[in-house]
Amino acid sequence: MTEITLELLNKLPKTDLHCHLDGSLRLDTILDLAKQQKVKLPTFDRGELFDMLYAGEHVSSLDDYLRAFDITLSVMQREEALERTAYELACDAHAENVRYIEVRYSPLLHVREGLRPAQVVEAVLRGLRDPVRDSLATGGAIAADRRAVRRVQESRCRRVRLGRQRDQLSGEGASRGVPARDR
Repeated sequence: MTEITLELLNKLPKTDLHCHLDGSLRLDTILDLAKQQKVKLPTFDRGELFDMLYAGEHVSSLDDYLRAFDITLSVMQREEALERTAYELACDAHAENVRYIEVRYSPLLHVREGLRPAQVVEAVLRGLRDPVRDSLATGGAIAADRRAVRRVQESRCRRVRLGRQRDQLSGEGASRGVPARDR
């Protein structure tokens, strides 16, 4: 019987069908983007930040788990940041021999500083399309919006506007590299 080693696992081709962009940021990228954008993080200590982001034994509820995303989303409100984080995710996946990946994110969670959802989609797709990763057969970016809409609904008027943006995205998205919308 062949021993399954880490080296063997690294060499095997892989597929990732449910990878969340906002849950895949490099720790150093979060720190760097926060400094560049003057975003206040709960801490700039690398070890403490890791403990806050890592879903270990201290997470006892969904709310505890989702708090980590408040941190990552805080630095993902600009096109350059979205492009960079998507690029790094694709590079990391390529390094792990991932041949097919579907990256999920909610464009509506990246509009706090005035980006339009379509700008969010384009920035993520630019990051995923870099020629360096030609051997990574990216399945595209799945625009997920169900929980996002619930989290950002503050009024009936805002809900209607976000619903229209979501519907507009799904209609335009397929031609731009968004193969599906996750409700």
